[in-house]
Amino acid sequence: MNFFKKVTSASLAVTLLAFSFNASTTLANSSRVAGEILIADRGAEVTVNGEVAKSGRSIFSGSTIDTPANSGAILALGTAGRLELAPNSSFTVSFDGDRISGVLTAGKVSVITALEKVSVTTPQGSVAELGVGESTKSSNQQDDTAKSDKGSAAWVWIVVIGGVIAGVVLASMASNSSSAGGGTVPVSPSR
Repeated sequence: MNFFKKVTSASLAVTLLAFSFNASTTLANSSRVAGEILIADRGAEVTVNGEVAKSGRSIFSGSTIDTPANSGAILALGTAGRLELAPNSSFTVSFDGDRISGVLTAGKVSVITALEKVSVTTPQGSVAELGVGESTKSSNQQDDTAKSDKGSAAWVWIVVIGGVIAGVVLASMASNSSSAGGGTVPVSPSR
């Protein structure tokens, strides 16, 4: 019986040693690059491949990230770079050590840092090559910057027209007062 225990223990030890050696070489040779998702609003339900994600979760090439209306997310993709997803965005990211690409089905993606241009495909098939500081929107996303620029332009015109009207009124008042009494108004220091 003692001999049987020794043989079983030795066999088990050899098996565990062989398995651990095989597992460590497999993990060490894995070429799968991981990134990380960063979410500013802890209560937001940003999803990765349909599962609610917390800030700091690992993401891999081929992951689909969906952001809710109240929060965006930052994708930290190692040395390849960083992307920012706006609220209400859906983006499937592909990356390796140097290059980032992806498919934007909704919302907006911006490039924070990147080693190379980031290639983004929209549902209509158009491809945008984005550099650092550039962004693109899916075609179903209304351009907020254009809308705000139009509003700013309207305010500029309102101020200009208001200034012209004020100038005309002041000029006509000055003209009326100078023709009525010679242009001087007596002022008494005490009442």
